[in-house]
Amino acid sequence: MDKTNIGKELRLIRKINQLSLRDLSALTGISFMRLGKYERGEEIPTQNSISCIEKALNCNFEELDRISKENDKLFHEFFDSLFYHTQNLDYFKKKIEISKNEIDPKQENVDFKNAKIILMEYILHVIEFKLDKTEETEDYLLDYFKNEAKCNAILHDYIGLKFRIKKDFKNAIIWQEKALKITTNEKVIAMVHFHLSGSYKGMRKLLQAASSLEKASMLFSKHASYRRANYCLAEFALILKADGQYDLAIETYKKSMIGAEQLEDTDFIAVDYRNMCWIMILAKRYEEALEYLEEATMKEPKHPFAILYGIWCNYKLERYDEAKQIIDENHQLEENKTFSNFYDLFVKLLKCGKGVPSQTCLNSAVKIVKSLNHNEEYERCIFYIDILLDLLDRCGNETEKIKYMKMKIDLLGND
Repeated sequence: MDKTNIGKELRLIRKINQLSLRDLSALTGISFMRLGKYERGEEIPTQNSISCIEKALNCNFEELDRISKENDKLFHEFFDSLFYHTQNLDYFKKKIEISKNEIDPKQENVDFKNAKIILMEYILHVIEFKLDKTEETEDYLLDYFKNEAKCNAILHDYIGLKFRIKKDFKNAIIWQEKALKITTNEKVIAMVHFHLSGSYKGMRKLLQAASSLEKASMLFSKHASYRRANYCLAEFALILKADGQYDLAIETYKKSMIGAEQLEDTDFIAVDYRNMCWIMILAKRYEEALEYLEEATMKEPKHPFAILYGIWCNYKLERYDEAKQIIDENHQLEENKTFSNFYDLFVKLLKCGKGVPSQTCLNSAVKIVKSLNHNEEYERCIFYIDILLDLLDRCGNETEKIKYMKMKIDLLGND
C-alpha cells in the first residue's frame, strides 16, 4: 500500500476497534500526536512505525491493499446490481463473508476492516430493515468517505432511506437532498432521486415526488436500467392515486404492469396486481378490482391484503355468500397481529349487511381509524373513515358522524 494512503485506513481500523489515539499510542509506543499526523496525511509513517501499528491493530496494510482492490470490484458489481435491480443478496452476503475471512497465509491472525465491505453491509441492513445494526458503523463510514463523492453520496442516500423506513420523512429528505449535492455520478443520482421520491410522497409533497421520479426515470433509461425505469412508472401511478386521480393512475399502472411482464419481472407482478386492485377499490370499480385480484391470488395465494380486498369487493357488490366463503377459508387472519382487526371488522360488516350495525362493529371501525391515524397511514385511514361514516349514518348518530367528517377533512387537508 502507498504509505500516503495508510492514514485513512489506520483511522478507520482504530475507530472500529474503539481505540483513541492515546490508546493506540500506548500499544505502539508512537506518540498520539504523531499518530494523528499519520491519519491526517500530514506525515508519512516509517516502515518501523507501520510494523508497530500492524502488530497493535492485528492487521497488515499490504494485504489490506490487495483485498481493498478486490473489494472495489465487488462494490462496483454490488452497486450495479442495485441500479439494474438484478441483485442476488445471498450472493453478495457470501462474497462479503469470503472477503472478511480472507487472510494472508503468512499471517495467523490478520483482521481486515475494509470500508467498502462495511458500506455494503450497511446497505444490506437497510434493505432488510435491520436498522439497529446500521448505528454501529454509520459514523465510521461518514468519516471515511467524506472525500469520496460516489460512496459518500450512496451512504447519504441509504441513511435517508433508513429514516424513510422509520417514517421520519423530514430527515430522509435532508440526507437524500445532501446526497444529490455530493456527486455527479448519474447512476447514483438516479438511485437517490428514486428513493427521494418516496420520501417526498411520505411528506405529501406530490409535485416534488413526481419531479424526482421523472429525473430518475430519464437516467435509468439512459443507462439501460429498464426495470428501474418501469418501477418509476409504477410509483408515478401511486402518486396519481394519492392525488385522487384514480382513472389516470389505473391507466399508468396498467402500462407499468405490461412493462413488468415484458421484462419478466416476476418478483413484483403479484404486488402490481394487488396495487391495481387497491386503486380500483378506491375508484369504486369493484368488478374490475376482482379481476386483478384473481391474478394476484394465483401468483401469491393467501396474501392478507388479497383476502381483505376479496371480502370487501364482494361485500360492496352484495355478493354476501362469496364474501362469507372467503372469510370461512381464511380464519388464520384471526391470529395475525397486523390484519386481525381488519378481518374482524369485515366479519361484523358482513353480519349486519345493509342493516343497522352493532355497537361492537362500530367499536371495531373506530379502533382501526384511530390506529391508522396514529400510525400516519392517512390513505387507508380515510378509506376506513368512509366505512365508519356509513355505519354511523345507518345508526343515525349525527354527533359522531360530524366528528369523523372533520377528521377526514383534516386528513384531506394534509394531503
